[in-house]
Amino acid sequence: RDYNNPISPSTITATNQQGALTFLFNSSYQNNVGWDATIICEPLPPCSNPPSNIYLNSTTTTSASLGWIENSNATSWEVEVVLQGQTPTGSGTIISSNPYSKSGLTSNTWYDFYIRSKCGNVNSTWTGPFKFNTKANYCEGDHFYDTGGPNENYTAYEYKNTTIYPTYGNRVKAVFNAPSALSS
Repeated sequence: RDYNNPISPSTITATNQQGALTFLFNSSYQNNVGWDATIICEPLPPCSNPPSNIYLNSTTTTSASLGWIENSNATSWEVEVVLQGQTPTGSGTIISSNPYSKSGLTSNTWYDFYIRSKCGNVNSTWTGPFKFNTKANYCEGDHFYDTGGPNENYTAYEYKNTTIYPTYGNRVKAVFNAPSALSS
């Protein structure tokens, strides 16, 4: 204890799902005054942990079913689905089912999914974006994109195998257009 310098570090509270704190001590060549900390183990506040492990159950050309792991014992959530890259409003739809089915989407379109837990009047932080795309209706004019979609580049070391089946009595023909403005 350094009684000549009564300033002590502030209180540090865990914010991760496990409620754990990790301290790393690394001293220099000098001997210095140490510290004294009182450790308090307390219940997590309601809705302190947002949902995690968001996954895509299924998609159609106009809908998507998304699920997640609930980490705060919530039984209702607020979700927001926006076009990929669009800024969310922060005010979503209140739901009480996991997984959640979103309809009214556009085919062959990339979306961002955001979610937070609701525990009475308390909400967790938002988590997201989780990116997903609806299935394409190629025979109705949808485009076939790389994994970056129409607005982003694909990433290094990807491997994706896609088979496009036509409607009965038709065949598939691919006409490749010029690369997007994002490619290098």
